[in-house]
Amino acid sequence: MPAILPVLGLMWNREEDYLTLDIKSQEEFIFMSKRHMLSIVAQVFDPLGFTAPALLLPKLLVQKSRHEAKAFEVETATLPVARVQGSEVFKTTGVDLAGPLIIRDGQKIWIVIYTCAVYRCVSLDVITGLSTADSHETFLNSLERFVANYGRPNTVYSDNGTNFIGAKNIFDKLDWEEIAKISQVKKLQWILNCEAAPWWGGFRERLIRSVKGLMKRMIGKSKLSFDELRTCIASVAAIINDRPLTTINEDGNDLVPLSIHVFKT
Repeated sequence: MPAILPVLGLMWNREEDYLTLDIKSQEEFIFMSKRHMLSIVAQVFDPLGFTAPALLLPKLLVQKSRHEAKAFEVETATLPVARVQGSEVFKTTGVDLAGPLIIRDGQKIWIVIYTCAVYRCVSLDVITGLSTADSHETFLNSLERFVANYGRPNTVYSDNGTNFIGAKNIFDKLDWEEIAKISQVKKLQWILNCEAAPWWGGFRERLIRSVKGLMKRMIGKSKLSFDELRTCIASVAAIINDRPLTTINEDGNDLVPLSIHVFKT
């Protein structure tokens, strides 16, 4: 039998008969927030109350910070450089899917949403066949149409959908050094969301909400044909890309507000 045994969350040295408690060091935190303080307290499991005197101070600090209405979270991190530096439209692109939609003949349709991470414009496409085993090939056809219209992006952000992972694996298998020698095309950087992190990709998800809201107003509960649906999403994309990026006032002599169409042309 080992000399040190776990007993009720504590470590008991049965030979010398004393209890110890192991807590991870918090020295790496430059700024101690309420969340970090609660994390320290939550590490301790002591049903017998041996550590109550030591835990009293951090508990009082958390309680005092609540009474003073201090912010629970630390300061928001800055945006990635690729999302704030000036570049061509869609050079940094986020891609996501919305659907499925059931059209008039009973076929399932998905909407592919391409979002520029810098200028926040959108490009919408319609695809079918995502329920099949070769769904990533269906998405690659949509991506090829997007590249033909807007040019090749340098960076693509997406979630961990099977079609996106399949497309990324295909790109990773390519010999980009040989491709660069022949065509001077650089490697496409594909960045996936962290697994089990649905709060990632907010710049894409917010525009998906806008697309769904406009489509509900335009379609309602009606079932469209494939051609009618393509026309509908083209109108939705035009409305989103025509939204003003600056403040609008009631002065008729004021300058025309900037919109996304200015950067697309």
